[in-house]
Amino acid sequence: MDHSNTIRTGDVVLFSGNTPTGFLLRTFVSSEWNHSGIAVRFKTIQDDTDTGKSRKEISLTEEGELYILETNTGIRMDDIFGVNTVGAGFSRADWVFHKYNRIAVRRLHDIFRTPELGRLTISFAEKYRGTKFPNSGLPFILVWLGIPLSDKETNAGMFCSEIMAHYYTYTIGPQYQTVTGNPFDGKLSTLFGSGAPASEDLFTPGHYTWTNTPNASIFSGNEEII
Repeated sequence: MDHSNTIRTGDVVLFSGNTPTGFLLRTFVSSEWNHSGIAVRFKTIQDDTDTGKSRKEISLTEEGELYILETNTGIRMDDIFGVNTVGAGFSRADWVFHKYNRIAVRRLHDIFRTPELGRLTISFAEKYRGTKFPNSGLPFILVWLGIPLSDKETNAGMFCSEIMAHYYTYTIGPQYQTVTGNPFDGKLSTLFGSGAPASEDLFTPGHYTWTNTPNASIFSGNEEII
């Protein structure tokens, strides 16, 4: 069953491909998933004047065009910022989907899908736009061994799953107490449950699955194949 039309802003999207690179990534991270990103929908708002101008605004419903906030090594046009981008940015969902043969979605709890989520998503994308994928083998080895990269430089690059962990801390953390009534202590386990790594740079795509983080407080259940 195709659930792609029901994907909404804030949902996790998981990807698996059969390319040689995909196989190597799955081997290194010990997961069936070799790529991941955050779903963001944008609707087009027409200007009230006669200028004919329009703008894109984040949609918190199933309305609007689906994009994936991701980081990868390929260049693509980021329609939201209007520039060609390598690294972190918004990719059209259909451009991403056609590269993979297996895709799943794990849904964000609706209680967190607030106007604040939309505002912070744009703020996060502006802050991390262009963040590159790691350009050395060391981060792969450390993730495989479960060793965090100490004293990480800001230009060292981030994995797709690593930047996602930062995203949820950035967008859910500030509204966590307001939404749940419980204070956010800054720990990743508070958001992702006891199965989560202690630091963002140890996250792999597999950590966003129900198997690895079944008691994640921010997700509503198991992932669904689309």
